[in-house]
Amino acid sequence: MDFKNLKPMPDRAILRITAKEREGVFKKSYRRDDGSTYSLIVTVDEEEGFDRKATIFVRTAEVVSVGRKVRNLQAGDIAILDYLVDNDSNVVLGWENGDKYISVKAVTEYHDKELWAYANRQQLRSKDMKVAKNGAVKNVSQILGCIRGEKLLANDPYVFIKYREEGKKVTQSGIEYKDQSKIAETKVLAVSTHSRELYGIENGKDCYVAFQDIFDIELPDGKICACNDEDVLLHL
Repeated sequence: MDFKNLKPMPDRAILRITAKEREGVFKKSYRRDDGSTYSLIVTVDEEEGFDRKATIFVRTAEVVSVGRKVRNLQAGDIAILDYLVDNDSNVVLGWENGDKYISVKAVTEYHDKELWAYANRQQLRSKDMKVAKNGAVKNVSQILGCIRGEKLLANDPYVFIKYREEGKKVTQSGIEYKDQSKIAETKVLAVSTHSRELYGIENGKDCYVAFQDIFDIELPDGKICACNDEDVLLHL
C-alpha cells in the first residue's frame, strides 16, 4: 500500500511513526565513565491510568497528509500526539519497513447548541438535565499541536506552557524551595487562533493554571507542559 498517496478523511491526518522513534522510547542509551555505551529497556507500572504510562509511548510523528478540514497542520510537520494514540490499534493503517502509518482525528469538534437529557421515568431521571453547553467540546483532536521548523504550534483546545516541575521553585539567587501553592505561574509557549479569540490567551504571556490541570509532554529535545484553554485561570 502506498501510504503517502492515501487521501485522509476531511477531519483526519495520516501520520508516520518511524521504527527509530519507537525503539528510542523503549530503549535508552547511556555512556559509562570509560566512554563505552550501554542500553536499558524502559518499563513502567502497567496499572490502568498510571501517569508514567505516558512516558513510554511515542509522542511525535511525521505528518504525511491532512484532510480538507484540517487547518493547523500540513505535510512535513512533526505532530505532537495524545499519549494514547501510539497504543491504539484502531488507528493503524499498516506498516512499511518498520514504520507505522496511522490515521488520527486532527480537528476538535464543538457542540453548536445546548444538549439536554430530558426527564425519563425508565431511567429514573426526575427532571431535565443539561449535558453540554453550546461551544463545549464534542470530540477532541488526537493531535495536540505540531512543530514546524523552529516553531511550536498548538491545536485547540490545547495550550502549550513552559515546563515547571510541580512543587519546586527557584529564587533569583538560585536557591530551590518547595512551593506549597496549588496554582502554577508559568508562560504560554503556543496557543491556537481559536483559543486566543475565545479566551484572549496570548503567546509569550504569563498565565496561572492549577497543577491538577497540567500534563507533561516528553519531546525529543526536551519537556513541555500543556493544559486545556478553559483551564487557564488568569493570563497577564
